Amino acid sequence: MHTLALLVQRFALILIDVLDIAFLLRALMSWIDMEENVFTELVYRLTEPFIVPFRILFAKLNWFQQIPIDMAYLSAVIAISLLHFAITMM
Repeated sequence: MHTLALLVQRFALILIDVLDIAFLLRALMSWIDMEENVFTELVYRLTEPFIVPFRILFAKLNWFQQIPIDMAYLSAVIAISLLHFAITMM
């Protein structure tokens, strides 16, 4: 059973690493004017499900609506980092 737990932990960490890369790519793509293509669509499809809950929450609470930083994106990145840390500490 211990081996299965390690396998699941490693798989989860690999998925989180892929998400980290996707979030980084999304941030870099926001700086350049890129056409929509399969690659950009993939990056947005990977990252958007983690950002939308924060956008909905912040809109309902009327938080961060007047600042130029996308706090939903930043909160998703922090949440993913905390999840990575928690899984690593298991």
